Amino acid sequence: ISINGIPNISIGKEIYLSVGLIVEDFESGDFSKFPWYFGGDADWTIDDENPYEGNYSARSGVIDHQKKSRLYLEANVLGESEITFYRKVSSEPDYDFLFFYMDDIEKARWSGEQGWEQQSFPVKEGFHTFRWQYVKDYSVNNGSDCGWIDYVILPPIDSYLLTVDAGLDDTICEGSDCQLAGDAYNAVSVQWISSGNGSFSDNT
Repeated sequence: ISINGIPNISIGKEIYLSVGLIVEDFESGDFSKFPWYFGGDADWTIDDENPYEGNYSARSGVIDHQKKSRLYLEANVLGESEITFYRKVSSEPDYDFLFFYMDDIEKARWSGEQGWEQQSFPVKEGFHTFRWQYVKDYSVNNGSDCGWIDYVILPPIDSYLLTVDAGLDDTICEGSDCQLAGDAYNAVSVQWISSGNGSFSDNT
């Protein structure tokens, strides 16, 4: 189309759609599903008592007064979205807190006796650091003295995209075979199919 003598203009944008949920529910029994990092004075641990969902949740480390226990996740977010998780805390009210930070900016804090409750925060496209941190003040122990998180729903991130590669292109003569080396990443299961008359020695 040409309007008033102006030639065609084509504008394109690459978009990413999240198919299904990207969830960390700690059901692996460890922190291996995503690149989690620890900081502060004690590492977070996997807890099997009273999780929000499944058999496990993540619990802040055991710390003394004026100490902290941090859990980090760094991710390149591919589009505007949100991060959602369930949190629980058992602490000295108004003095010992479970914090949530995004890019070193405090988004929320909780203290006292609070059961599992869902929390959601908007996330813009780009690289972000998500941090959960339990901090104690200078005196008094109360309750279990820790915080928990569970069932973290992440925004679309590049390290968890479904990626499929059927292998290099090739040209062969009729009646000959071509052995492809296919790979799929971040998939629960894969089944290869052909739009022609090709066959697979193992289509799964």
